[in-house]
Formats: sequence, C-alpha cells, structure tokens
Amino acid sequence: MILLYVVFPNEKEAENVARMSLEKKLAACVNILPPVMSFYRWPDEKGVETITRSEEVIALFKTMATHSKALKKLITENHSYECPALLSFPCNPNEAFGKWLYTQL
Repeated sequence: MILLYVVFPNEKEAENVARMSLEKKLAACVNILPPVMSFYRWPDEKGVETITRSEEVIALFKTMATHSKALKKLITENHSYECPALLSFPCNPNEAFGKWLYTQL
C-alpha cells in the first residue's frame, strides 16, 4: 500500500481531486484533514522570496504501488498549485484493510 500526502489550497479542490481519484479507481480511500497552517518560502508578487503563511488542507490518498504513478499524474494535472507537494510513503496495512483496498482498485 502507498499513502500519498498531498496539500491543497482548500477543501473544495481536495474533494474534487479525491472524487476523481475514486471514480477512476486510482485511490481506494481519501482522508481530507481540517485546515492546517503552513509556513514556507515563496516569491511574493515582486519576485522577492519571503516567508509565507497560508491555510491549507491535507489529503491522504490510499492506493497501491501499481496505481501510484497514474494517481500522481491525476493529482498534478488537477492541482492549482504551480509546485504541489506530493509525498509518497510505503505502508503495511493490517490484513483486512489490505484486502479491502485491493478490492477497491
């Protein structure tokens, strides 16, 4: 199992991409977490790099390694960020969840 950690600018965009991933059977389950505060360096409107603070939501996509590449492509193509963060973590689910995940994809 692969867990993809993805940050979105808002819940609506996260939900839209989550629904697409489920409809295309690229993810078995997606958790969208409440807004978090993010801090990072990013160029301002004048191109000067500054420390930026923004409210974002985190989505956790549960999938299989065989679907990971296609899922990352779908997320990237439908994400509004110029440089979206997609972090992939291999996971070892419990047996029952692993079986359920397999039947969903």
